Amino acid sequence: MNKDEVKSNLYEIWLLVRSRLLWLLAFSSLVAGGAYAFNRTLPDKYTAIASFTAAKQADVLAWVATSDEMVRIMNRRFDLQTRYKAKSMQQLRRFWGENVGVRKTREGFVNISVIDPDPEFAAKIANGIAAFTQEEVVRRGLSDAGRLLGDRKILLEQARLQEAALERTLEEPGQAAAVASIPGIERYVLEGVAKTQAETAAAANDEAGRAVLNQAMVRLQSQLLMLQQENGAKQKSRSPEQMKAMDLLQRHVYWRALTEILGREVARLEGVAVLDLPFDTAFVPDAKSGPDRVYIVVLAFVLSLFGSVVALLGHAAWRKHKPTS
Repeated sequence: MNKDEVKSNLYEIWLLVRSRLLWLLAFSSLVAGGAYAFNRTLPDKYTAIASFTAAKQADVLAWVATSDEMVRIMNRRFDLQTRYKAKSMQQLRRFWGENVGVRKTREGFVNISVIDPDPEFAAKIANGIAAFTQEEVVRRGLSDAGRLLGDRKILLEQARLQEAALERTLEEPGQAAAVASIPGIERYVLEGVAKTQAETAAAANDEAGRAVLNQAMVRLQSQLLMLQQENGAKQKSRSPEQMKAMDLLQRHVYWRALTEILGREVARLEGVAVLDLPFDTAFVPDAKSGPDRVYIVVLAFVLSLFGSVVALLGHAAWRKHKPTS
């Protein structure tokens, strides 16, 4: 095919399109009008965004925010299944994937976006997801502060068990009488030594703290032996029951003091762990995020015009090459 033939064919196409141009524009306008009418039935949508600024924990935050557990929690808290008329959790999960987005930025931030016809509800969902993600990361010990908090909670539970066991022993009639017979000065020294040991254990780092808890009884026995050596005359007059009572009392004071110290430490770390994962709350959006009605109408017009031109040319080509009878 030479250039003249190409030009001739293009000219024929132009003449054909020009001869039907009004019909093509009328058809495309009709399709665009239908798209506009359909657009009017769609509800306005608003997007609320909550953003985490903890760059180091971006992957963990994104994983928790998109988990199935998050969908179940938000469903129980906001009754999403009833609101969106989802017949099953699978349908709700599909809706979640269409209207809830979690995106990591290049800076390491995590943006949680929620789309909903109600701007206030969208903000509530976005903030609810962010708050639960924060709590869950801390609870599971997935952040640095959360891991430290989890270790302290384990130590606190161990200390409480030891304290409760010794308290039950000291409440027995025979032991209570033996403890009451301990001289005041010696009781004061015993309690002071035990509290000092507890402070030392609580001040140690995590690994050393575990070792301190395991070796606490050995050190307490050494301190008790030193007291006995300094008071040799009194040692001869002590009964086995009184010696046992002194040991039980010192251990009980130790675990009680350690429980109080660890309790304060856990309360402090709970606040620190949350502050370690700050997020910017989602505000109620003012501007609509969708649907883009102008874009949809223009797209419908362009596609229908293109499709009608293709159909026209195809019909003309078929008629041109149609075999005659």
